[in-house]
Formats: sequence, C-alpha cells, structure tokens
Amino acid sequence: MDARRVRSRGRPLGWQAGQAVDGPEFLTWEKPLPGLGLTLVLHTTATPVEVRSHQAVLGPLEVHSSGRRGPVPLTEVDDVLLTEVRADLLALAVDGPGYDPDWRLTVTEDW
Repeated sequence: MDARRVRSRGRPLGWQAGQAVDGPEFLTWEKPLPGLGLTLVLHTTATPVEVRSHQAVLGPLEVHSSGRRGPVPLTEVDDVLLTEVRADLLALAVDGPGYDPDWRLTVTEDW
C-alpha cells in the first residue's frame, strides 16, 4: 500500500514514523500512549523518512511498556485498547489491496 496514505491517515490518530535506521529509512510506525506507559509499534517494510509514493507492507503489531523489556503479549493488553488499536489498523489499511498471500516475495527484510 502507499506509505503516504498510511502517514496521512495515521497522523490524526497519533501515529508517527519510528526512528530512522540504516540510511534515511524507518521500519515502524509508532503511537505513544504516555498516559498508559505504552507505545504501539506497527512494523513495516523499509520506508524512506521523506515519505513519498512508496509501496509498503504493514506487518506485525507490538505493544511496548516503558517498564518492560520486549513486547507485551497481546493476551495481557486490555480488550478496550485492542479494540481501539484494531480500529486504527483498519483506518491505516483501508486503501490497501488486502492480504496478498505472496507478499513475502516483495519484501527483503526478515520478519
């Protein structure tokens, strides 16, 4: 899906590009939830920091807690928060082509 659309839909919902990594690219979209001490992390294929028309694949979602190493298991995340996260993900992906069973053929990153 087009990374520009993900950004334009995600910003009003509180999503932002993750930290730039090797080169001017990022590998995550993040949504800080400071009142809960959590950060939502949505993995994506390498996307240029200056997002332009670029096809990206949205990948796994993780929930990180400021007081914990590694992601919080989704079974430990409040159901109401998961419902809100699901709504965000649907809003981000609404223009996407849907699930592509061969998506791994277009991805160079290891997931």
